Amino acid sequence: MPATLEEAARVDGATPTQRFRYIVLPQLLPTIAVLAVLRFIWTFNSFDDVYLLTGGGAGTEVIAVSVFNALTARGDNGGAAAQALVLAAILAVMVGFYLWRLAPREERS
Repeated sequence: MPATLEEAARVDGATPTQRFRYIVLPQLLPTIAVLAVLRFIWTFNSFDDVYLLTGGGAGTEVIAVSVFNALTARGDNGGAAAQALVLAAILAVMVGFYLWRLAPREERS
């Protein structure tokens, strides 16, 4: 972020809150959006920690553990495939929303 923008706002009499809201935050939004989408995807796909620590018991069964249990423990190949496809569709919608709504903002700056 160029320091000249914030310096110009300071010279114009902007308060620290105004400088953050109108100068710093709009420049950080593309990065925050990318990180939010990636974190959402990683949270949906968190398998190893949950499975190794609790095995999905005690109310910690996430979707990835549910797919794994359906495939291995129950032998339900079709159910596991359906759950995995629904998970992939949800993640594709999130990435599509990011590309449709937030990525063009990055190209302009």
